[in-house]
Amino acid sequence: MSTLMDIARRAAARARERKASLTPEDVLRMPLSEFAQAGLVVAVRFPLLDEPVYLASDDATLSLDERGRHQGRPVFRAREWRRLLDLVQQGMDANGLRLLLEAKAVFGGELLPAEPA
Repeated sequence: MSTLMDIARRAAARARERKASLTPEDVLRMPLSEFAQAGLVVAVRFPLLDEPVYLASDDATLSLDERGRHQGRPVFRAREWRRLLDLVQQGMDANGLRLLLEAKAVFGGELLPAEPA
């Protein structure tokens, strides 16, 4: 009979195998809600920014410096991308989005939802 630890180890091994078999196209097609829990970290280059950034699942483990950067690049968690998408849907233009992305890249921190006034 399997113990709880055996079951957890098998589940972790299956998750590692699945992550290893994902192609970039698989990740691009993945809904953000799935990506948020997939334990993934991907480098992304946007025309709005001068440098690539990391897009990381909310549950991904990363070593971050004091400015929230991984290997010298800004890290945006999936929950932050949800907030950015909300802002774009509310009418934020490309310039406003670029300023937010640059501020995060320079100062670190986390993009939080606005508090109601």
